[in-house]
This record gives sequence, C-alpha cells and structure tokens, in this order.
Amino acid sequence: MKKLTIIFLSILTISVYGQVDYTYYTKAEVEQDLNFAFERLISIHPIFLDKTELIHFQNKFYEIEKSIKDSMTQNEVYMLLAPVFASLNDGHTGVIVPTDQRLEYTKAGGKSFPFFVDIVNDSIYVLFYCGNDTSLFQSGEQILEINGISATEMVHSLESLFSGELSGIKQKEIANKFRFLIWMFYGFEDEYELVIKNNQDEIKKMAIPGVSSADFMQNIKQMPKINQDYY
Repeated sequence: MKKLTIIFLSILTISVYGQVDYTYYTKAEVEQDLNFAFERLISIHPIFLDKTELIHFQNKFYEIEKSIKDSMTQNEVYMLLAPVFASLNDGHTGVIVPTDQRLEYTKAGGKSFPFFVDIVNDSIYVLFYCGNDTSLFQSGEQILEINGISATEMVHSLESLFSGELSGIKQKEIANKFRFLIWMFYGFEDEYELVIKNNQDEIKKMAIPGVSSADFMQNIKQMPKINQDYY
C-alpha cells in the first residue's frame, strides 16, 4: 500500500497550488487505513467504555466513509479525519498535520503567507513579516481579515482540526502552523488581501504577495528568535 502514514503517539495519532504532481490514494486504501485507525482507537481509548460514546463516534465514522472520494490526497484525508478526532476533546488523541504535500508545493516554487503570527483570544497579530520589504510591518499589527474572511472566523474554523479542551492551547498550535494551515484549509497561495489595524489603531486594506521558500528562508535571517515551524 502507498504511504498514508499512520503512526501512534500518546494514545493514537495519525500523520497524515502550483502545478505539483501530488500522490493520490484510492478509495480502498483510504477506507482500509481509516478502518484500522477506528478499530485501534476504540480498543484503547477509555472514553469508549461508555457505549453511548462509542455509538456516537461510530456514527461519525460512518459519515466520514460517505465522504471518501475515488481518489484523495494526503491533505484531503487529514481534513476529513482531523475534526472527528478533535471532537474527543482529548489533548493526547489527535491527527498530526501532514507535511508531504507542503514540501512538494514549496519545492515546486509555490508561495506562502508571508507572516509569522500570534493568536490571542481569537485575534491574529503580526509577529514578523517575511516579505522582501520588512519596513511594511513593525510587529504587533492586528490582522482583521484575510482574503475576505474575518480573522475570528478563520481561527474558529481551524480550531476544529485540533484536539483539547482549552482554546488557548489550540490557538497556539494554529499560530505555530498558520501559513501551512491557511494554504491547506482555504487554498490561499500567491496573493493576500488583508485588512490590518496598525499600531496607531488605523484600519487599512493592503495587498500583500506571497513569498517563495527561497525568499522566506533569506528574510527570516532578520527575524528575532521565534519558536514556530518554518513551513
């Protein structure tokens, strides 16, 4: 079978634009791996000692099976499965964000959201701008909207992918992987229409181009040390 990448971490964890030739998995392969994950999870997670919880979770998996397409990428499988595991609200049980397609995309010259961000109480703030003109942002600006989607709506949608009861912990994880997540979840690539509230509380609309992997790695040399992923 092709690598769909099922691994175990804590109780159970699953690791799952440009013209990139991504790997696709057949419906049978996806079904086989999902069934394995389901059977493994219900056999070891204590929540399923409660028959009501087991039936409820089983019904969610039945709904997932109806959504499986004839062929799917690794990211598509992740987007299908992650919210179901996240619904357990257990920080030890979840789905690892897959990186294979992201690496293929960036190697092919794909561009990304050019910011490191912080997320506090559903609000998104600029930590560092990774574009070529670093004078455009000072750090601390609030991002109110990206490509017509409000920051609060975006944060809430992305939270559905992560396990745990505490929103603050989920939002730190989202901030850490924000560039990757909005590419995978929304398909954002080359151009970003932003609504920004600057440090003088002025609200401005800005068109910001995405940044290539080469420019990103060059520009972050000017960045103060931040504990976030570089993809």
